Amino acid sequence: MTLRFYGIVRLRDLGLEQFDMVELFAQILLPAAFLLACILQLHYFNSDFLSLTDLQNVPVRNGATREEELRETLTLISDTVKENIEKFQKRLVKEQLSGEGDDLLDSLVSEQSEDTEREEPVGNKWLLVVDRISELMLQILLWLNRGQEFCWRLLELHSLKLVATGIIWVSLKEVSLMNYLFLVLWTFAVPYSRLRPVASAMSSVWACVMVVCKMMYQLKFIKPSEYSLNCTTDLQVSNGSWYSGNVAHLLQKSVLYVEPVDPALWIGGLRKCENSILPCLWNHLLILGLLVFDVTIHRHQLYHRLHNDLKTPPKGAIFQNVTWQHLDHGVLPCLEYFCNYFFYKFGLEMSFVVAVNVIGQRMDFYAILHSFALIVVLGRRRRKAIGEMWPKYCCFTASLMVFQYLLCIGLPPALCTEIEVNTVQSHLS
Repeated sequence: MTLRFYGIVRLRDLGLEQFDMVELFAQILLPAAFLLACILQLHYFNSDFLSLTDLQNVPVRNGATREEELRETLTLISDTVKENIEKFQKRLVKEQLSGEGDDLLDSLVSEQSEDTEREEPVGNKWLLVVDRISELMLQILLWLNRGQEFCWRLLELHSLKLVATGIIWVSLKEVSLMNYLFLVLWTFAVPYSRLRPVASAMSSVWACVMVVCKMMYQLKFIKPSEYSLNCTTDLQVSNGSWYSGNVAHLLQKSVLYVEPVDPALWIGGLRKCENSILPCLWNHLLILGLLVFDVTIHRHQLYHRLHNDLKTPPKGAIFQNVTWQHLDHGVLPCLEYFCNYFFYKFGLEMSFVVAVNVIGQRMDFYAILHSFALIVVLGRRRRKAIGEMWPKYCCFTASLMVFQYLLCIGLPPALCTEIEVNTVQSHLS
C-alpha cells in the first residue's frame, strides 16, 4: 500500500511513504497494471489454458502423421502459389492486348496463341520451381521436427543433472544453514530416484521461503550493526589455550575476528543489498527457474506421447526402435545405437575413473575414506555383485559430501569458537 502520509517517520517499510501527486501516480501505475493483467488472465484465459494443458484429457491424433500433415499443408500452399502465377500471367497478356489499338486486335489475337505457346514453357518452369521449393521446404521442416524431438528427449534425460548441479552450485556459493537443506535433498536425490519428487517439491517451497526471508531482511528497522557479534572483545589469551601464541593469525585470517559477524549470514546468507535487491535474490530465483524448467520438460514430453499415442521409450535411450540388429544397416544407425547404450555398457568403468581422479585431486583424509569404499566395491569383481553394493557406495559418498558441507558451515558465531573450517568458509563465500 502506498499513501500520501504526513508526520510519521519510519513507516516506509510498511509501504507508507510521502509522495507528490505525479510521483504517487507513477508508483501506483506499475503494480496496478500488473494486478489488472492478472485479473484479466484469471477471468478470461485461465480456464481455457488449463483445459489445453490438462494431461487427463489430451486429444489423441488420429489418421495422418506429422509428415503427411506437413506435406498436405505445403501442397495447399504450392497450389495457391501456382494459381496466382497463372492469374498473373493472364493479367499481363490482357494488359498487352488493351495497350494496343483496336485496329491490330485481330492480328494480336492470332499472335496471342503463338505467344502463349511460346510462354507456356516459361510458365512451366516457374511451376517446376515452386514444386522444387515446396519439396525442399518439406525436407527442411522434417529435419527441424526431428531435431526438435531429439533436443526435447535429450533435455528429458539430462534435466535432472542440470537441476541438481545448479542447486548444489548455489548451495556451495552461499554456504549457510538454510541452504544445507538444498544440498542434502539433491545429493541424495541424484542416486535415488524415489527421492526426486520429494526433493523437487521441498526445494520449490524452501526457495520461496528463502526469497521471502531475504526480502524481509531488507526492512530498514533491521540493523545488523546492533546485534552483530564482535568476538575480539571476548578473545582471552592464556598459556593453556589451544590458540595461544597464534592471536595475530586469528585476527588476520579468521572470519570471527576480522570484523563483526552477522548471525543472519550464518543462518541463511541474509545480508543487506543496499539499493538493488535482485543480485541477492538471483541464486534462489535461479533454483525456482531450474525447477520450473524441469517440470516443463517432463510435462511437454508426457503431453507429446499422449497426443501422438506413443509408448514410453526405454530408460536412458535417446533414439527409439534402435537395437543391435541395426548396427549393420549403416553408419547412422550404428551411431544411434552407441548413443543409446554407450553409458549402459561403459558407465561403470567411467564412474570408477572419475572416482579415482577425484581421490587423486583431493589427497586428504576424506579421499582416504573414499578410496577404502572404492576398494570394497571393486573387491566384488562381478558386475552383478557390484550392482548390489552400488546403492550403499552412493549413500556413503553422499553422506561424506553432506558431512563436509556441515563442517564448512561451522559452529554458530555466537559461540565465538574458532575452528579451522571457518577459514575454509571464508574462501567458499
